[in-house]
Amino acid sequence: MCKDGTLVYLGNVFHSGKDTRPPVTCYTSADGGHTWSFAGEVPDTQGPRGEAVTAYNMFEPHVVELPDGRLMGAIRTHNEEMDPAFTVFITYSDDKGKTWTAPRGIGVDGSPPHLMVHSSGAVICSYSCRTDGKRCERAVVSYDLGETWTQDYAIDDRLDFFCDMGYPASVELSDGSILTVYYQK
Repeated sequence: MCKDGTLVYLGNVFHSGKDTRPPVTCYTSADGGHTWSFAGEVPDTQGPRGEAVTAYNMFEPHVVELPDGRLMGAIRTHNEEMDPAFTVFITYSDDKGKTWTAPRGIGVDGSPPHLMVHSSGAVICSYSCRTDGKRCERAVVSYDLGETWTQDYAIDDRLDFFCDMGYPASVELSDGSILTVYYQK
């Protein structure tokens, strides 16, 4: 929810009969979710080596409002031509979701992302890494509204050989600490 009470949904909206993955789209609600209006969609982009990152490769996004009022979306991106192939791209909107910047990778090895803005202003992006030798729930932190990110932190590295894990979500507790929930075998 935005400071002004607007609800924002960023996601793939599937329509029956279509064979392709739809683009990442933004819908907003000014009445507590009773009605929703199409705002805009996230454009396709390129990966770090010029590889195409299209709607087919982008899904399971998450969105937050930053302290400066900008919207930041983080998108699960999967493209075997990229390194890492399973990563997070971010995009911004300065007009409540009508237009979005071309998504860019933040360099993490894993996905899907969950964003949280801490009371300190730091942005935390939690995600799951399923790469052999690095498997665990992880997080990166940005102190400059997503322009740069810290080295990743392991949230839980007590995994055995299973890679069935993921979907972390973080919240700030009343004492400023962070609780992250997720699933793993």
